[in-house]
Amino acid sequence: MSKHAVVAIVVCVLAGNLLAAQSAAPPPPPAEKIAGKWAMQVDIDNANASSILEMKIEGKKVTGTISSASVFPVAGEYVDGKLMFSIQYNAEMTVHFTGGLKEDGTLAGTMEYGQGAVNWRAKRP
Repeated sequence: MSKHAVVAIVVCVLAGNLLAAQSAAPPPPPAEKIAGKWAMQVDIDNANASSILEMKIEGKKVTGTISSASVFPVAGEYVDGKLMFSIQYNAEMTVHFTGGLKEDGTLAGTMEYGQGAVNWRAKRP
């Protein structure tokens, strides 16, 4: 076998291994790991605002509530490991949340309400 043929075979094997490693990325967490009750913290105006996030997930559709001093309906999606939902605040402002499940089992992401992104996190109560 010629030296060029050996090099070509090695390149093909390495490329195949690289493609297999890329396709072996872990699947996104199942909806069951996201659905349910969460104790939520939002870092806003140098304070921690606490609330309870409760979600149901059917297919891609997310529904539920965020409860603090008031209760706000949640509507959104859970697609490919990314959680996206929003609430309507005071009929004038829509607050958008994005995030996902972290390795430590918490949820975390950002909240956008027109004043810049704010971090949020949640853990099981």
